[in-house]
Amino acid sequence: MYAAYELAECNLCQERLFVKRVEGVIDAPVPPNGPPNAKVVLIGRNPGKEEIRQGRSFVGPAGQQLDRMLIAANLPRRLCWITNIGKCFTPSEVKPSPRCLRTCAGQWLNQELAELSLNQELLIVALGDEALKYFEPEAYVGMLHGTSFFTPKPWLPSQRVEVFVSYHPSAALRSTAVKRFFLQNDAAALKASLRERGIA
Repeated sequence: MYAAYELAECNLCQERLFVKRVEGVIDAPVPPNGPPNAKVVLIGRNPGKEEIRQGRSFVGPAGQQLDRMLIAANLPRRLCWITNIGKCFTPSEVKPSPRCLRTCAGQWLNQELAELSLNQELLIVALGDEALKYFEPEAYVGMLHGTSFFTPKPWLPSQRVEVFVSYHPSAALRSTAVKRFFLQNDAAALKASLRERGIA
Protein backbone atom coordinates (compact mmCIF):
# COMPACT_ATOMS: atom_id res chain seq x y z
CA MET A 1 0.00 0.00 0.00
CA TYR A 2 1.22 3.49 -0.72
CA ALA A 3 2.21 5.76 2.14
CA ALA A 4 0.17 8.83 3.10
CA TYR A 5 3.08 11.13 2.29
CA GLU A 6 3.21 9.76 -1.28
CA LEU A 7 -0.43 10.69 -1.82
CA ALA A 8 0.09 14.11 -0.21
CA GLU A 9 2.91 14.87 -2.66
CA CYS A 10 0.92 13.89 -5.77
CA ASN A 11 0.72 16.50 -8.54
CA LEU A 12 -0.33 14.30 -11.45
CA CYS A 13 -3.49 16.13 -12.52
CA GLN A 14 -4.79 19.63 -13.15
CA GLU A 15 -7.41 19.24 -10.42
CA ARG A 16 -4.70 19.18 -7.76
CA LEU A 17 -3.24 22.38 -9.18
CA PHE A 18 -6.74 23.89 -9.22
CA VAL A 19 -7.30 23.06 -5.55
CA LYS A 20 -4.12 24.89 -4.62
CA ARG A 21 -5.75 28.10 -5.91
CA VAL A 22 -9.07 27.75 -4.05
CA GLU A 23 -9.13 30.11 -1.09
CA GLY A 24 -9.95 28.60 2.29
CA VAL A 25 -9.59 24.96 1.19
CA ILE A 26 -6.98 22.70 2.72
CA ASP A 27 -4.70 21.33 0.03
CA ALA A 28 -4.60 17.71 1.12
CA PRO A 29 -5.75 14.59 -0.76
CA VAL A 30 -7.96 12.28 1.30
CA PRO A 31 -6.56 8.77 1.80
CA PRO A 32 -8.79 5.70 2.14
CA ASN A 33 -9.85 4.41 5.53
CA GLY A 34 -10.98 1.06 6.82
CA PRO A 35 -9.61 -2.29 7.99
CA PRO A 36 -7.00 -3.99 5.76
CA ASN A 37 -9.06 -7.21 5.85
CA ALA A 38 -12.27 -5.52 4.66
CA LYS A 39 -14.37 -7.64 2.30
CA VAL A 40 -16.58 -4.73 1.21
CA VAL A 41 -15.17 -1.67 -0.55
CA LEU A 42 -17.21 1.52 -0.94
CA ILE A 43 -16.03 3.77 -3.77
CA GLY A 44 -17.23 7.34 -4.38
CA ARG A 45 -16.11 10.07 -6.76
CA ASN A 46 -13.94 12.50 -4.77
CA PRO A 47 -13.97 14.19 -1.35
CA GLY A 48 -15.87 17.32 -0.38
CA LYS A 49 -14.93 20.16 1.96
CA GLU A 50 -15.75 18.31 5.17
CA GLU A 51 -13.82 15.27 3.99
CA ILE A 52 -10.78 17.45 3.29
CA ARG A 53 -11.12 19.11 6.70
CA GLN A 54 -11.29 15.79 8.58
CA GLY A 55 -9.06 13.79 6.24
CA ARG A 56 -11.61 10.96 5.91
CA SER A 57 -14.09 9.97 3.20
CA PHE A 58 -17.87 10.38 3.55
CA VAL A 59 -18.00 12.35 6.80
CA GLY A 60 -20.11 15.29 5.56
CA PRO A 61 -23.83 15.40 4.68
CA ALA A 62 -23.40 12.73 1.99
CA GLY A 63 -21.66 10.57 4.57
CA GLN A 64 -24.69 10.83 6.84
CA GLN A 65 -26.86 9.53 4.01
CA LEU A 66 -24.38 6.72 3.44
CA ASP A 67 -24.51 5.79 7.13
CA ARG A 68 -28.30 5.49 6.92
CA MET A 69 -28.01 3.26 3.88
CA LEU A 70 -25.41 1.03 5.56
CA ILE A 71 -27.61 0.68 8.64
CA ALA A 72 -30.54 -0.35 6.42
CA ALA A 73 -28.26 -2.88 4.69
CA ASN A 74 -27.06 -4.21 8.07
CA LEU A 75 -23.47 -3.38 7.12
CA PRO A 76 -21.37 -1.77 9.87
CA ARG A 77 -19.27 1.04 8.48
CA ARG A 78 -16.28 -0.13 10.52
CA LEU A 79 -16.12 -3.28 8.36
CA CYS A 80 -15.81 -1.36 5.08
CA TRP A 81 -12.87 0.02 3.15
CA ILE A 82 -14.00 3.51 2.14
CA THR A 83 -12.29 5.34 -0.69
CA ASN A 84 -12.77 7.48 -3.79
CA ILE A 85 -11.76 7.38 -7.43
CA GLY A 86 -10.26 10.88 -7.07
CA LYS A 87 -8.45 11.84 -3.90
CA CYS A 88 -8.63 15.66 -4.15
CA PHE A 89 -11.42 18.13 -3.41
CA THR A 90 -13.13 20.05 -6.18
CA PRO A 91 -15.94 22.60 -5.66
CA SER A 92 -19.46 21.27 -6.15
CA GLU A 93 -19.75 22.93 -9.56
CA VAL A 94 -16.48 21.39 -10.80
CA LYS A 95 -16.41 17.70 -11.70
CA PRO A 96 -13.04 15.99 -11.87
CA SER A 97 -12.21 15.31 -15.49
CA PRO A 98 -12.26 11.73 -16.83
CA ARG A 99 -8.52 12.04 -17.38
CA CYS A 100 -7.99 13.03 -13.75
CA LEU A 101 -10.08 10.12 -12.49
CA ARG A 102 -8.26 7.64 -14.74
CA THR A 103 -4.89 8.97 -13.58
CA CYS A 104 -5.85 8.91 -9.91
CA ALA A 105 -7.34 5.41 -10.12
CA GLY A 106 -4.31 4.09 -11.96
CA GLN A 107 -1.88 5.59 -9.49
CA TRP A 108 -3.70 5.04 -6.17
CA LEU A 109 -6.98 3.10 -6.26
CA ASN A 110 -5.51 0.16 -8.16
CA GLN A 111 -2.89 -0.24 -5.43
CA GLU A 112 -5.53 -0.25 -2.70
CA LEU A 113 -7.73 -2.84 -4.37
CA ALA A 114 -4.84 -5.06 -5.40
CA GLU A 115 -3.66 -5.31 -1.81
CA LEU A 116 -7.14 -5.76 -0.35
CA SER A 117 -7.91 -8.59 -2.77
CA LEU A 118 -4.70 -10.56 -2.23
CA ASN A 119 -6.26 -13.10 0.15
CA GLN A 120 -10.01 -12.59 -0.23
CA GLU A 121 -12.80 -11.94 -2.67
CA LEU A 122 -14.11 -8.38 -2.52
CA LEU A 123 -17.56 -6.95 -3.01
CA ILE A 124 -17.21 -3.50 -4.52
CA VAL A 125 -20.01 -0.99 -3.95
CA ALA A 126 -19.81 1.63 -6.70
CA LEU A 127 -21.47 4.82 -5.46
CA GLY A 128 -22.40 6.99 -8.43
CA ASP A 129 -21.58 7.11 -12.14
CA GLU A 130 -17.88 7.91 -11.83
CA ALA A 131 -17.22 4.93 -9.56
CA LEU A 132 -19.28 2.68 -11.82
CA LYS A 133 -17.43 3.84 -14.94
CA TYR A 134 -14.14 2.75 -13.38
CA PHE A 135 -15.45 -0.78 -13.98
CA GLU A 136 -17.87 -0.31 -16.91
CA PRO A 137 -17.15 2.90 -18.89
CA GLU A 138 -20.44 2.87 -20.82
CA ALA A 139 -22.74 2.14 -17.87
CA TYR A 140 -24.92 4.51 -15.83
CA VAL A 141 -26.19 4.14 -12.27
CA GLY A 142 -29.74 4.94 -13.34
CA MET A 143 -29.73 1.75 -15.41
CA LEU A 144 -28.05 -0.60 -12.93
CA HIS A 145 -28.62 0.65 -9.37
CA GLY A 146 -29.63 -2.07 -6.94
CA THR A 147 -27.97 -4.79 -9.03
CA SER A 148 -24.54 -6.37 -9.15
CA PHE A 149 -22.40 -7.81 -11.92
CA PHE A 150 -19.05 -9.49 -12.40
CA THR A 151 -16.39 -7.72 -14.45
CA PRO A 152 -12.62 -7.97 -15.00
CA LYS A 153 -10.63 -6.34 -12.24
CA PRO A 154 -9.14 -3.06 -13.50
CA TRP A 155 -6.01 -3.80 -11.46
CA LEU A 156 -5.80 -7.47 -12.61
CA PRO A 157 -7.84 -8.04 -15.80
CA SER A 158 -7.24 -11.80 -15.78
CA GLN A 159 -9.56 -12.06 -12.75
CA ARG A 160 -13.10 -10.88 -12.09
CA VAL A 161 -14.70 -8.96 -9.24
CA GLU A 162 -18.32 -8.42 -8.18
CA VAL A 163 -19.57 -4.83 -8.32
CA PHE A 164 -22.78 -3.70 -6.63
CA VAL A 165 -24.20 -0.48 -8.07
CA SER A 166 -25.90 2.29 -6.11
CA TYR A 167 -26.51 6.01 -6.35
CA HIS A 168 -23.98 8.34 -4.79
CA PRO A 169 -25.33 9.47 -1.39
CA SER A 170 -25.01 13.12 -2.43
CA ALA A 171 -27.66 12.45 -5.10
CA ALA A 172 -30.00 11.38 -2.30
CA LEU A 173 -29.58 14.86 -0.83
CA ARG A 174 -30.80 16.47 -4.06
CA SER A 175 -33.70 14.20 -5.03
CA THR A 176 -36.42 12.61 -2.92
CA ALA A 177 -36.89 9.90 -5.55
CA VAL A 178 -33.20 8.99 -5.49
CA LYS A 179 -33.23 9.10 -1.69
CA ARG A 180 -36.05 6.55 -1.65
CA PHE A 181 -34.17 4.26 -4.04
CA PHE A 182 -30.90 4.71 -2.17
CA LEU A 183 -32.19 4.16 1.37
CA GLN A 184 -34.79 1.51 0.57
CA ASN A 185 -34.41 -0.38 -2.72
CA ASP A 186 -30.65 -0.28 -3.06
CA ALA A 187 -30.10 -0.89 0.65
CA ALA A 188 -32.38 -3.93 0.59
CA ALA A 189 -30.64 -5.33 -2.49
CA LEU A 190 -27.21 -4.77 -0.94
CA LYS A 191 -28.36 -6.49 2.26
CA ALA A 192 -29.46 -9.52 0.24
CA SER A 193 -26.13 -9.62 -1.60
CA LEU A 194 -24.21 -9.42 1.66
CA ARG A 195 -26.34 -12.19 3.16
CA GLU A 196 -25.51 -14.45 0.21
CA ARG A 197 -21.83 -13.86 0.94
CA GLY A 198 -22.28 -14.43 4.67
CA ILE A 199 -21.19 -10.90 5.50
CA ALA A 200 -24.41 -9.41 6.94
